Amino acid sequence: MNKKLLIAMSVFAFSLAAKAASQTSTATESAQGSNQNFLKPYVGVSSFNIDGIADDFSSKGGFVVGAAYLMPTPGQNLAVEAGLEFLQAGAQREYVWVSSGGTAIKQELNLTYLAIPVKARYQIFQQPYSTVNYSAIGGVTVAHMLSAKSKTETFGVSDETDMTSDFNTTDVMASIGFGAETEMFAGKANLDIEYTRGFLDVTKDGGGHNSGFVVKAGYSLQL
Repeated sequence: MNKKLLIAMSVFAFSLAAKAASQTSTATESAQGSNQNFLKPYVGVSSFNIDGIADDFSSKGGFVVGAAYLMPTPGQNLAVEAGLEFLQAGAQREYVWVSSGGTAIKQELNLTYLAIPVKARYQIFQQPYSTVNYSAIGGVTVAHMLSAKSKTETFGVSDETDMTSDFNTTDVMASIGFGAETEMFAGKANLDIEYTRGFLDVTKDGGGHNSGFVVKAGYSLQL
């Protein structure tokens, strides 16, 4: 990942979050007690890699589940949200162990985080004659590692090793993406697609950064 792109992602994310927070504060005073806030539970799938630890690692699938507190700005296109989620990341590879006579080995690194995402949404446009709204998303996530496990498979036999002590317990990630939502029954159904990139080293020996995509489906209920 080009460092300039990572910096651009960070600037975009922080700019959206700062602008949303500012307008939320101003709009709250003018809301006159009207309840504009939403609770949004969501589930989704992830596809992550650990860039920089080895060239032969590739992305592996996982899941994400969580809930966010959404605070729109009345009369504005901006909203800010904060949440709590479980996120699976990691990487996988298949390589040949030459010294053992060419044995094929499959390895998965499974990283599980408890994360606190803080993001801003800016409504880009609404499709004509439709209730669907499209938004740009940007923000920052602070993640605490719950576990790190390495699963290997050789000759069809699997073995799992706890490697949590070899990994840093905290990561800070920037995210950018797009979302769509539409009114459904008493709330709003939404779908988000985000690219996430970690700032901090994943391993304690100074290597690797989390990098991947997350697709989430949720349902917002007005509080």
